Amino acid sequence: MRKLLSIILVVVMAFAVGCTANEQAAGTAADDSTAAAAQEPAREYSIAAVCTSAGNQSTTNMVEHMQMKAAEYGNVTVTPYYYEANVNTLVEIIENLTSQNVDAIVLQAQGTSDGLDAMKAAVEAGIKVALFDTDMPELDYSFIYCASEYDLGYAIGSSAGTWATENLVANGIEVIAGVNTYREVEPAIHREEGIVDGIMETCPEAQIVMYTDCCTTADGVKCGEDFLAAYPNMNLIGSINDASILGIYEAYTSAGITENVGLFGTDCNEENVKIIANNGIVRGTVDLNLGGVGKLFVEGLYNILTGEGDAPEKTNFFPMISVTAENVGDYVE
Repeated sequence: MRKLLSIILVVVMAFAVGCTANEQAAGTAADDSTAAAAQEPAREYSIAAVCTSAGNQSTTNMVEHMQMKAAEYGNVTVTPYYYEANVNTLVEIIENLTSQNVDAIVLQAQGTSDGLDAMKAAVEAGIKVALFDTDMPELDYSFIYCASEYDLGYAIGSSAGTWATENLVANGIEVIAGVNTYREVEPAIHREEGIVDGIMETCPEAQIVMYTDCCTTADGVKCGEDFLAAYPNMNLIGSINDASILGIYEAYTSAGITENVGLFGTDCNEENVKIIANNGIVRGTVDLNLGGVGKLFVEGLYNILTGEGDAPEKTNFFPMISVTAENVGDYVE
């Protein structure tokens, strides 16, 4: 009987030891698997920011904030590409990005059909696309951040007209106004309409006597010179962006004109804000928070690419805050 019990105990102990060994082996395997997973590098994502011009400070500022947001993730890179308003260059850039199989493209097109076929090919290749400011209805893009163009123009124009009423009309000075637009691009036409309505509704005494057409600082200098050549007493200008206003400012100050003039744009460019803060003739801009929008582009695309978090709504509008002497202190250190 004792012998039988001894045999049973030996068998039980052997079984227990075997189970423990198996559990330890399984635990070691699981630990090895976990360690291997932890050592596996995170998937890298590439986002191309394809924009109109490196000379547009608001755009380059947005791209910088995109890169800042990408750095927070650690596995995202944002690379800018500027096609300098040349559609052929735009198409070439898109085709190269498609062949490189980038993960996503943020596109700032000038027109609704610019580079459309190349962009369609990119989408068909599986590249996620987000649009900046210009809609492309025929493209199956993921989301867009844009302005309500007429409303933005009205914000520019009403700020200009209010200033003119308070500072020119109130002092018996005739208001001779100009508008800078960019009619090659349909959204700019709607923005122009808003500027005109905004000026005339807040300053009925204003006479809008001339239009120019540009969107960069370099071209803005020429537009400013043209304004002054035609109307040396032009004292109010509303423009579709800050880059052109900065060029017009350079033309005016080079001509020695530093008072009783109001220049108004949008984008809240750093240089323009500094001039407002220093009581220069750039009197106003509209803050669209494009730095914040740049971060939202990266966050939205990251969520779509990884399946983590919520994807943005299809259409999203920029915020609009008028920046003048009254509140410019919020924008400078």
